[in-house]
Amino acid sequence: MSADLYQRLELLKRIRGGAAGGERAGASRSPRGAGPGGGQAPGLSGFVAAEAGVCFRVVREPAPKLAELLERGSPLLPSGFGRENLRFFDLETTGLSGGAGTKVFLAGVAFLEERELVLEQWLLTEYGAESAFLELIAERFPQDALYVSYNGKAFDAHQLKTRFLMHRRQHVLRYHLDLLYPARRLWRSLLPSCGLSELERQVLEIEREDDLPSFEVPERYFEFLDRRDPALLAPVVAHHYHDILSLSALLLTIHEVFSDPLGCLERGRPRFDTLQAALWMLRRSSADRLDAAADEGGTVALRRNAERLLSTLLSEGGANSEELARAALVLGAEWKRAGRYSDAEALYRSAVNASCDPRLAVELAKILEHQRGAVGEALELVESADSARCSRALRAELEHRGARLRRKLARAAD
Repeated sequence: MSADLYQRLELLKRIRGGAAGGERAGASRSPRGAGPGGGQAPGLSGFVAAEAGVCFRVVREPAPKLAELLERGSPLLPSGFGRENLRFFDLETTGLSGGAGTKVFLAGVAFLEERELVLEQWLLTEYGAESAFLELIAERFPQDALYVSYNGKAFDAHQLKTRFLMHRRQHVLRYHLDLLYPARRLWRSLLPSCGLSELERQVLEIEREDDLPSFEVPERYFEFLDRRDPALLAPVVAHHYHDILSLSALLLTIHEVFSDPLGCLERGRPRFDTLQAALWMLRRSSADRLDAAADEGGTVALRRNAERLLSTLLSEGGANSEELARAALVLGAEWKRAGRYSDAEALYRSAVNASCDPRLAVELAKILEHQRGAVGEALELVESADSARCSRALRAELEHRGARLRRKLARAAD
């Protein structure tokens, strides 16, 4: 066995079996015993060498609120995942468009220990050391954990998988919580963009000082490889570090909106799209009802909060007619499912007057016909619906429903 291979096997043993320990923010420690004691990486504060061409650092940050959230549970987290198997992760790559030629050169993963967030950053300083780099971070990225990222499901996870495949290895992050999707629900209609930097400023109220723009990261890394000046990587490492910290802050904020939406509305912060938040809650609660392991109390709370949000939106106004119509359609469907036909009827009547949406006329006509036996009034609603605002399918439904109601009235008259 070669000496190089022997050293690598010894390193992997230490990574697998070591005990956690460490220092406070800005300091380095060996993650769970990792690191052969190769000394500090030249010029990179807090980093130590793991192998030739690979170095790492570990930072610990207080995270009491995150610890409390994971102890209580959150509607954001799928059933079966808690603090012990939750990971925040982010990558920096040599390109922003992906592809087989794009390499991962900085990988970060953070997890909770007690009431602290432990953040590891693994840095590739030599192109030829990529195989060793991937072998090391595979130990730090367990495949069965739940990975929290921002746009990581579409980009980062695929990049990592591709690099492993290029080295004839299989390593897939199976479970993913990409915060981009709920963030778009909550803030796309309110912000110029849903980039992480925009959310930091407008939602998290975080201002970074002298932050490196993401599009400059690949150029900085290539310049470092050419000049070997570690100072070029300092802003890259800082940018990456703050990206991962922002993930935990964003998770807490989105959790706050979905678990206490009315409280957020009363406080006025964070602002969010009320309709889209309610729609997400209803969709999530419907998915949870299909999951045998789901918490029934959590599912009920989601639906209750969604109904309260929709009721608030309809009672306070301020939304445009299209949003009001959609809110009324969704809330009315929930009330009909619960057998609250009188409430649904009153809701549809009010909404028809406010928005003149023909879909509301159809839903109200259904209740009048089937629950009240008021066939004549149902026919009047169908015939007075504004066909100019109808899609082809809805226009056909109105014609079919009108013809059936007229036949029903004719049979009653005979």
